[in-house]
Amino acid sequence: MTLPRLLALAPVTGFAVLAAVLTAAGELPVVEALWAVAAVAVAFGPSGWVSPAGWRRRLAEGALLPVAFALTMLGDPSLRRMALPPLLLLAAWGAVAAALTRAPVGLAPLLAGSLGVAIRAAGGLGLVGYPWWAVLGAVLACGLVPAAVARRWGPQAGVAAALLVPWLPYAGRPWLLAAAAAAILAALLAPRLGEPLEPLAARWVPLLAAAALVAAPLAPWGGMPMGMLFPAAGWSAGIAALLALLVAGRYPATLGGAAWLGAACLLGPIQPAPPDRAGVTL
Repeated sequence: MTLPRLLALAPVTGFAVLAAVLTAAGELPVVEALWAVAAVAVAFGPSGWVSPAGWRRRLAEGALLPVAFALTMLGDPSLRRMALPPLLLLAAWGAVAAALTRAPVGLAPLLAGSLGVAIRAAGGLGLVGYPWWAVLGAVLACGLVPAAVARRWGPQAGVAAALLVPWLPYAGRPWLLAAAAAAILAALLAPRLGEPLEPLAARWVPLLAAAALVAAPLAPWGGMPMGMLFPAAGWSAGIAALLALLVAGRYPATLGGAAWLGAACLLGPIQPAPPDRAGVTL
């Protein structure tokens, strides 16, 4: 069993070698390379040691190819820093999800914590300039909170927390995002009487993954105030989004999709199509 586990670490080694070569050639800043390698190592190391085999693991390893492509082929720093975090998030999520299907339940906190740290490292450039203790505290929180949630409420709840927690401290108006996160977690951790929590948490994972993919490209710049993201959205849009989260977490996908569409329509007025392109853009 030791040999498959060692072979499962090969993608981490290969990615680290690629980053080192690009750094030595002057094509990649050292700090950016270190954060990217840390994200891959934290996600693929523990998950590969826990569950080194299976087609899901191979698929997760294949998700590193787009990351390597972006790292190598995107020469513009801004484009590269926007592309890498969401690609790293998808690869890390795939590695941890593959391990959770085969690992004992007792190892779920380790895997959920590693996913949280990996996601925070994927957007690690947003931590540059903060004191070392703030960076260390953010990294520890992104690992300990999902691990604690997974230990208390189950693996899927831990994954949901890992997808949510890393984006909170360094975005514009963090108190607003923290309040939204508290409302989301309260709804997630308060299932209907007699309903097990794990199936409910599993419904939330895709929603939080979508939110994480929106936040990931902004992470290297420390996030963005909500008012700049959706300047035309008012309080009605926020209430509709919260209601959509509640509906999507508790009812069938048809109702959840309709609720999300309604919330999206409240984010701003429908824009007329440009003269050179037919159609309507929301």
